[in-house]
Amino acid sequence: MELRIFCPMSLTRLDVNAIEKVNGPAWTLLRQQFLDISKILLGVSSCVCGQLTTVYVKYEFQRSNEWAVFAVIWLKKSSELVVGLALPKDYNSRELHSAPPGMRYAGLTKYFTVQRGKQPTEELTSWAKHAFDFAVEQYTQT
Repeated sequence: MELRIFCPMSLTRLDVNAIEKVNGPAWTLLRQQFLDISKILLGVSSCVCGQLTTVYVKYEFQRSNEWAVFAVIWLKKSSELVVGLALPKDYNSRELHSAPPGMRYAGLTKYFTVQRGKQPTEELTSWAKHAFDFAVEQYTQT
């Protein structure tokens, strides 16, 4: 059964299973970064929720009867987080790169990596808003 909660506090829209996944001792040095990034991604709109799959959390919004993904955080290794964003292909930043092997997701064009113990870039808030807006725009064009 999928849990989809919509309310103003952003982390309440994050799948409980995602929080449980990073609650183990191996995730101690990345847990707060994951939660911080999730708050930023969920904070772009009250209609966004984060759903855990097997190895990633997808950040999505519902338009009509469909769900559109604008960001994904891969939880493959407890030593790093890989975040994919739906940004325009010509959107550039020194910290953005192409998809690492095995971490490609349809519609996501730019990726960044957060290593254990490192803070995510301050640009993330801007990237998240741009990714959400771009995904909404792409969705309304189809």
